Order: sequence, then structure tokens, then C-alpha cells
Amino acid sequence: MTKPLTFALCFAIFHSTSVTASDYCEGIRANGADSAYCKSGKYADNSALLKDAVEINSGWEEEVFNIDTLQIVLERRRDRTKECSSGAVTRFHLTGVISPDSTFAMGELLRRNPPCKRPDEEVLVPPIVIMNSRGGLLADGYALGRELRRLNATVKIANGSQCASSCAVAFLGGTRRIVASEASVMFHAPYFAGRNERGMRDVNCDVGNQSLEALNAYYREMTSHEVGDRLFERTMWYCSAEDGWVVKGASAAELYGIATEK
Repeated sequence: MTKPLTFALCFAIFHSTSVTASDYCEGIRANGADSAYCKSGKYADNSALLKDAVEINSGWEEEVFNIDTLQIVLERRRDRTKECSSGAVTRFHLTGVISPDSTFAMGELLRRNPPCKRPDEEVLVPPIVIMNSRGGLLADGYALGRELRRLNATVKIANGSQCASSCAVAFLGGTRRIVASEASVMFHAPYFAGRNERGMRDVNCDVGNQSLEALNAYYREMTSHEVGDRLFERTMWYCSAEDGWVVKGASAAELYGIATEK
């Protein structure tokens, strides 16, 4: 029986706990917007901005889905109907092991919760997915990444979080990809995982040319030929379940084409 290729892929929940002018900027960026004020990075807490911050960080309806070792928290802003003729602003926070169950669950939840649209069906705010990952299967990284791309999703790695292994694979599927200044992304080679004669975990990166060609093709599909080839070359330096090529922060991630902005 063929073993599935393993990459680490899971997610963690991130919630704002205070309302400040920086929350205001974080909120509008998460919702696919920005302003010259926020781009300047010089935040001055004043009543008008705090009012906007409260409006952005409140009014979310939350629904929690616990599926085996996976948790998905769906947030919807139903109070923005004046902007949305249909759908809603949606955020997805995911934590746990990514498997065929998670691929199905995310696809079904995205189908049931269409994004905010104008009367002419133009999408105003694509779905937002906040990611923090350590484990899963490569095939499900591909599947989730392609679903994110199909839906023109915004993906984000928040401060203090890491998107490692097949989380990084899925992350590349986002049309808009954001890596916070204190967040990181880790890539490593795909591998077969098993046990050796002593019962200890054994990692084998001899997965065959077909699997490696599929990984390189996916990188190219989600970025560009130049970026995809560079990511593949760096990925293949590391055959490990725990270690890999780490890129930290928005500037470095944008430089290598992992993030779309800094």
C-alpha cells in the first residue's frame, strides 16, 4: 500500500484582544483594504480611528466546527449588508491536522458562506483565511491551496505564528498573501514517514521524480516560473519533519515571492 506523502499542515486561531488605531489598520487590511494613514505605520490613537476600529473588530458572528483533530472557526460580518447585496465578509481560523476531512470541510463551508458581493456579482471582499501550521499531508496542501486560489482568497500568517511544510504549500494558493512582521514560513522536501527496525520514526525523502515534478509544477502554478523554481530549489535542501528553510517577516517573504506585499 502506498504511503501518503507527508508535509506538516495545521492552523491556529488568532483574535484581536484590544481596540487601538493599530487594530483599525489591521482590520481594514484583513478585509482587503488599506489607507495612506495605515501605510505610513505612524498610528495616533484618536476617537475617530478608535470608532472605526471598534466597528471593524465587532459585529462578527462566530460558529465553531470540531471535526476529529481539526477545528474551524468561521466568522461572518452580517452588519455590512449596506455594502453587500449578497454574501458576507468572512474569516476562517483553522487549527489542527489537515486531512481529507479538512479539505472537504473548508470547501463546503466556503460554498455555504459566499463572499460579500455587489449587485453585479463583483466580489467586494474575498474570504480571509488566517493560518498557523505544523502538520498534514501534501495532497491536502495542494487541494486547499487550489481551493483558495479558485476563490481569490486572502491568506495571512499572524504575528507569532509559523506556516510550515504543507501549510506553506496551501498558503501559496492565496491570491493576496500576507506574512506579518513577526511571522514565518517554513519549506522542506516531501517525504515518506514510517518506523525503522528499532521502532523509531524514519523519514525517507526518496519520493520519486513524479512527486517532485508535481511539487515544482504547483509552485510555478501559484507564483511564477522564476519564483516557483527558486522555492523548489530551496525546499529540496531540507529532508526533515522538523527542520526546513525558514523565511521570517513581511519583507523577506515578499522578496522571495512567498508574500504578495510587505
